[in-house]
Amino acid sequence: MDQEQPGCDSDFGFCGDRRFVPQLRLWRGIHWCRNDNPFGLFGSSDYKIMIQIKQSLHVAVLVSDLAKAEYFYGSVLGLPKVERSLKFPGSWYQIGSFQIHLIVAEGLSRPLQNLEIWGRNPHMAFAVTDIKATQEQLKSQGFPVHMSRSGRLALFTRDPDGNVIELSQV
Repeated sequence: MDQEQPGCDSDFGFCGDRRFVPQLRLWRGIHWCRNDNPFGLFGSSDYKIMIQIKQSLHVAVLVSDLAKAEYFYGSVLGLPKVERSLKFPGSWYQIGSFQIHLIVAEGLSRPLQNLEIWGRNPHMAFAVTDIKATQEQLKSQGFPVHMSRSGRLALFTRDPDGNVIELSQV
């Protein structure tokens, strides 16, 4: 094993420029100080491996009751359903060039990790035109609403399976 160079962070096994992005997003100027790096691929040199993400395509959302989820995403949120050719149970919804893929998972449980601040739980976020009308629609349908504590015109709700969704007025 190579000896670590001065200034190395032994927890991560690299030194030099600290603009490190996990899992193969190694930016110029970073080099590994040891051969036992987490990828097992690189020695010590200057890397230029960059993944360039062009856009978001979809998010897969696990649901236990497809009918309830379809009602929420289609009727409450008003998203258009799109055709899918896959044979396993699920539905797809379109938002611009982005899709939500509902995938059935039996016995699903999504407890909140942070009960006080819903935005500090795993969530997806979407833009709306009128936050007040959105809040009223969700409440009238019996869905929980937590207003953002940041002062932004945003709220958090949960789908029938407990997935947290942020809706922000833009």
